[in-house]
Amino acid sequence: MTAAADEHPGDGRPAGPPAAPRWRVAFAPAAVREYRALAPDVQRRLRPRLDELRRDPHAGGARKLSGADDLYRLRVGDWRIVYQVRASERLALVLRVRHRRDAYRP
Repeated sequence: MTAAADEHPGDGRPAGPPAAPRWRVAFAPAAVREYRALAPDVQRRLRPRLDELRRDPHAGGARKLSGADDLYRLRVGDWRIVYQVRASERLALVLRVRHRRDAYRP
């Protein structure tokens, strides 16, 4: 016996709405170095916000940066995650993970 497409396999409960397609999150090499250089407690604070990018890079307090078509930032306390959204690839590319005083400097 096969479960219907709209039921959980084996228990007959409704499966609920289909899951939204997830986004991929990738780090630029510089962002990897910046993230690894952070204290472990800062990394723990940033991790949930990075996970939010997988669900929707435009939600959760994301703000578009002026002067760029595809750059956004997330605030996590005094830290900033600056990333590029590539909608055609469903990719959020993290470019910088820095303290707010340095986040927007090249």
